Amino acid sequence: MHKEENMSNKLKEFRQNKGFSRAGLAKVSGVKERSIKAWEDEQVKLEKASYESIKKIAKALGVDPDSLFINAGW
Repeated sequence: MHKEENMSNKLKEFRQNKGFSRAGLAKVSGVKERSIKAWEDEQVKLEKASYESIKKIAKALGVDPDSLFINAGW
């Protein structure tokens, strides 16, 4: 499995565990829904996201930003 697949799956898992749709996470985090979709669908590698976007998403999900990258195969 590629590292971006792991990170994409981790983002999706956290989002679903918190009961957010992509649109819901976008609204709460302030990150564009199309960005969240692109990361989860592996159209864009999550590792290329700005740290600011990662921080916003992590805050909305109630997790540490680094937890999106833990066990990502780095």
